[in-house]
Amino acid sequence: MNEQLRRKITDYTTLEELKQEFVFDAESLKTLIKDLVELEDAGIIVQVNDGYDIAANQNVYAGTLSINKKGFGFVYIESFDDEVFIPERELHASLDRDEVLVQLVMEEGVRLAAKFIKTLKRPHPVVVGVVQGRFVIPDVGVIPRIKLTKMDHAKDNLKVQVLITNVYSHRFEGHITEVIGEQDAIGMDITSTAVRFNFPLHHSKEAIDQANAARMSDQPHRKDIRAMDLVTIDGADAKDFDDAVYAKKLDHGYEVTVAIADVAEFVKEQSPLDKEAYARGTSVYLADRVIPMLPEALSNELCSLKPSEDRFCLCVTMTLDDKGYLLSYETYEGLMNSSRRLTYQEVNQWLDHRQTLDDPVIEAMVDVLAEVAQRRTKIRHQRGALFFSTNESKLVLDDAGKPTNVYLVQRGPGELLVEELMLLANETVAEHLTRLRMPILYRTHDDPDPTKLMTLIKFIRMRGFGVKGTKDKVHVKELQQVLERIADHPGGAAISSLMIRSMAKAKYEPVHKPHYGLASKTYAHFTSPIRRYPDLIVHRHLKQVLRNGVPNQETIERLQETLVKTGLQSSKKERDAISCERDVTQMKMAEYMEGFIGKHYDGVISGVTNFGMFVELANGIEGLVRKEDMKDDQYRFDGERFMLLGRRLKRVYTIGDKVKVTCVNASKASSRIDFALRVKGASNASPRRTHRRKKQKGTA
Repeated sequence: MNEQLRRKITDYTTLEELKQEFVFDAESLKTLIKDLVELEDAGIIVQVNDGYDIAANQNVYAGTLSINKKGFGFVYIESFDDEVFIPERELHASLDRDEVLVQLVMEEGVRLAAKFIKTLKRPHPVVVGVVQGRFVIPDVGVIPRIKLTKMDHAKDNLKVQVLITNVYSHRFEGHITEVIGEQDAIGMDITSTAVRFNFPLHHSKEAIDQANAARMSDQPHRKDIRAMDLVTIDGADAKDFDDAVYAKKLDHGYEVTVAIADVAEFVKEQSPLDKEAYARGTSVYLADRVIPMLPEALSNELCSLKPSEDRFCLCVTMTLDDKGYLLSYETYEGLMNSSRRLTYQEVNQWLDHRQTLDDPVIEAMVDVLAEVAQRRTKIRHQRGALFFSTNESKLVLDDAGKPTNVYLVQRGPGELLVEELMLLANETVAEHLTRLRMPILYRTHDDPDPTKLMTLIKFIRMRGFGVKGTKDKVHVKELQQVLERIADHPGGAAISSLMIRSMAKAKYEPVHKPHYGLASKTYAHFTSPIRRYPDLIVHRHLKQVLRNGVPNQETIERLQETLVKTGLQSSKKERDAISCERDVTQMKMAEYMEGFIGKHYDGVISGVTNFGMFVELANGIEGLVRKEDMKDDQYRFDGERFMLLGRRLKRVYTIGDKVKVTCVNASKASSRIDFALRVKGASNASPRRTHRRKKQKGTA
């Protein structure tokens, strides 16, 4: 009856209507009630008055809860492009990563927040916190404390993992499953955050033993490219070099080789290494460390393309015409030896200021690489790719783990050079495997939701930037032109960030469809198998084709089915890694600002919500100006136009406005930074946007 009910309830249906169709006797009535309860518990339908409706019709959705140290949280809903804010008062007795049912709070068609309905499932009843007496105080969430049923390993100020075993109303009980370390130990704040997001700090003994036992072997089928002047280009602190590049000029174009570490040679399917890499999904890059997807014996040693050392690689060598368009390519398993390890800073100094690299051959080759990158950038621009001008904040920590500086990292021609060549290799390999009908994990990026897109367009127009398009269609090139026009605008970075948030989220799935942001018809990740599991999958499938050809239909169908699950897992772990990195960054920025309470700053409004506005400083640090602290007026949130509107004085604050603020509070414990507007009378707000009616002649 369950499936029949799902077909029957497509909109509001009364219980009497359901009884008339499905109830014939007492037994069928029991079955009906049982099936209705099951569908309710699964979040598929909801009870409305004397009947039932599809949950989505009532703005009710199932999702995964993520709670942060600031007290509020977000709900990830699979069918949505972005997460939905849930305030602290709606968290009830929820735990981080609970599967919950929520109802969206809407205003003028805009999602404001989520209202908690119930917990559907608690797949991770493990909490990270600190021991105090017979209790553990959780790091995040609204649960004040967890009573320990066993005192094994319990000692005040220990960071621990606790398995929750009993819940009585809002009282929780559990026992310690792992001692993480002393709360005051150097780096424990970051360690406990990683543990909370389920990124293990150490690899299993089986995985480490397997990595330590891995060796290069004689493989005559590999193409020997050790004489090629391949170079790696990475950040100065990088240790895992998984890509190397080479280019030379031809009479009417270029030859470009991108060589990628052949991780798949050492990480075999269903091995301990593979199972652990699958579970982790990605490496995690935190303020004081990297938590690698693979043991360091592979990630930093045997698979890392170190200079002057033989390494196995998977390669794509491409011939381009003089405008940068792809003419032909070859994929192959290679044996390489990197000529040089270059840093972004060295390449930028050479390209921008001709500061020598102490090797004329390498210098000439880098110039050719830059030429190719410029031509590929132009091609992507012509086809409508979006170029977001975002800069990353860099934290500097001292030996005790304390933040001593925060600054923006500027992207130079070296970073852009590598990015363009990696995009080219990713597209080429993806198109190659697609043409052969070999299943792979694509990196997909859907078109923006039309409603969200038009809300964005209205805002951009309101800021004085013209955008052509209708409510049904805005060409991606129009957005590209907006990004170019706002590049030098004072609020350009904030508007660019808003545009990113309005886009769909990229994900991994075995479905061949275009990538909206890159304006690419076919795209997959191939270039980072040391740190991303999807790239490792693409490598395995390319090696399968190179060695044995395309498999039979039965194998293809099995691979396709497996890739669905792998895509979901990889997308989830990517989200977890982003959240973990963000939480660590926010915590350390708050710790840094603890030393600057009372200081004045110039900033730009980077976000507006129904509880206030976020202001970003020049170094990327972001703080909140709470609406309740804006005493000069009573402000109303306009979600459709991303504004706070003063009811009496009609002042307007919106994304991209420059404001002057004072840091009034900062707390590492809660990862909160609070700002207050500094200018009396708020004269730095956007101009009043009022329209007075002209007085007509002949009227009283």
